[in-house]
Amino acid sequence: MLTINCIRHNLAVGKQIRFGCLVRLRGNEEVIGGRFFSTETKRTPSSPSPKKNLGFGIVPVNGHIRYTWTRGEGWDEGQVFTSPHMNLHINAGVLHYGLAVFEGLKAFEAKDGQHYICNPKANAARMKDGASRLVMPEVPEDIFVSAVTEAVNINREFVPDYASGGSLYIRPLLFASGPMLPLKATDQFSFVVSVTPVGNYFHGNSSGVSAAVVELDRAAPRGTGSVKAGGNYASDMYGLELARAQGCDTSLYLDAQENKYIEEFSVANFVGIKDGRYVTPDTRSVLPSITNDMLMALARDEGIPVERRPIDFCAEIADFTEVAGSGTAVVLSPCARIKHDGEEYSFGPLRTLASLKERLERIQRGEEEDTFGWMHRVPTTEQEVDIEPERVLRRMLCAVSSDELLQQTEVAAVVLGGGGGVGVGTTSAAASENDNTTTTTTTTT
Repeated sequence: MLTINCIRHNLAVGKQIRFGCLVRLRGNEEVIGGRFFSTETKRTPSSPSPKKNLGFGIVPVNGHIRYTWTRGEGWDEGQVFTSPHMNLHINAGVLHYGLAVFEGLKAFEAKDGQHYICNPKANAARMKDGASRLVMPEVPEDIFVSAVTEAVNINREFVPDYASGGSLYIRPLLFASGPMLPLKATDQFSFVVSVTPVGNYFHGNSSGVSAAVVELDRAAPRGTGSVKAGGNYASDMYGLELARAQGCDTSLYLDAQENKYIEEFSVANFVGIKDGRYVTPDTRSVLPSITNDMLMALARDEGIPVERRPIDFCAEIADFTEVAGSGTAVVLSPCARIKHDGEEYSFGPLRTLASLKERLERIQRGEEEDTFGWMHRVPTTEQEVDIEPERVLRRMLCAVSSDELLQQTEVAAVVLGGGGGVGVGTTSAAASENDNTTTTTTTTT
């Protein structure tokens, strides 16, 4: 049995929703929860202190967003879950057949203290392409943008501050969560959005990474290389091991058909400067980087010629003055040297590319006007988001009553922040004119 008492404050600037529950596990009582779902942008004293030397890894946060699609009903309204774990059927399609596509985008704290997500509609469109290729239900743009926005909103205190130079990495994931035995579409899919604060992907390699051309094929010309399928990255694990065995940081792939033209780095598009031109590969088996697209737009805006074309590695690589990897995670990571077939090619520091990167970062952090319409501001007030308080409360109750907490758990009610329950075994609400709050008691068996 689950009994929850919860206080709901009217959502407005400076107001917070706080909830908690007293959990009895095997006779021992522990208080868990006490999360804040806040509309404030100001950090609270208990918030983690953003560090300037952020790495690129998983950090515990307040929670994640989860939507479920079922055949015949489509997508549900979505829920907030505080636990980073979820239960899956042992025969879930994602576990056996790798049916998953994901995205990567970032949220930033701007100079004005507001939070912005970079180009979420472009990621929504790319995930739709991936879902179509893997025969999964598409996530509508409005659900995608709403989910990533809410994921940032409930984890605001984890957005690295403006001075740190860090960002909140957002990972939307679409996968087959229903059971599959024959290779045909299952009846259930999940769309989850998690976040973690990050710094530089190649932490400690500010002078430039090293890469080795590996004798492997990352993706076939008519395969899934052009979508962000999870399996594409699994196949790169061995390539990374081969590159590291040569003393390099990352791998570089040539095309599968002729083993001649540059495809991409392990987790990033190849970009370079040759004869004053911005050059990047044109291939059907490489994921189109949204960051690369934005950098090309900036280059064109500044009058720099842009060439998206096949790049013959052996014939051209020595003529590049600047080389870098481009992607959401790495942004624009300089490449200092590339090894191939006993030869080593070195490249100078980034100048033209560094200037483009700095301009993109100025736009992301609100230091330069966003004339391209890339930045999506995370709303901070009830009036801006037209929030339904009951829906927020229902989502929080779903989070507390998730399967991860219910298993083998007896839950008794406790209210954090004042107020009292109005009964057990029913769902009811009592409004108070004095404190402008609503106390809700819900019992689940």
